[in-house]
Amino acid sequence: MSETMEANRLRLEALVAYPPTARCREILTLLKAIVVEYPDRVRLDVYYAGESPDAMPTKGYQGLDKRKAVPSGYVNGRMILSAELPTLEALRAEIDSELAKGPAEWQG
Repeated sequence: MSETMEANRLRLEALVAYPPTARCREILTLLKAIVVEYPDRVRLDVYYAGESPDAMPTKGYQGLDKRKAVPSGYVNGRMILSAELPTLEALRAEIDSELAKGPAEWQG
């Protein structure tokens, strides 16, 4: 896939432990369900606590520094998954809201 196509996708990010805990797996399951629903519109990057990320994190994710919870999930650089997990429907509504803003408002 070209970088241009990747750049036109809404970023979802997950910070999880390795090996993943039960809560880590719950967050990954929710985020992966969104990727399945929107395969051409979102991308998921998974980061493991204590390891260097494989992809450049969003500015919002980077800006949290040490305040990031493990595990946690992010949409467009904003933490929306941590101690309290939303329903898939609530997460989908959040994703739809971000998608409606368009690529110009998405963090790369």
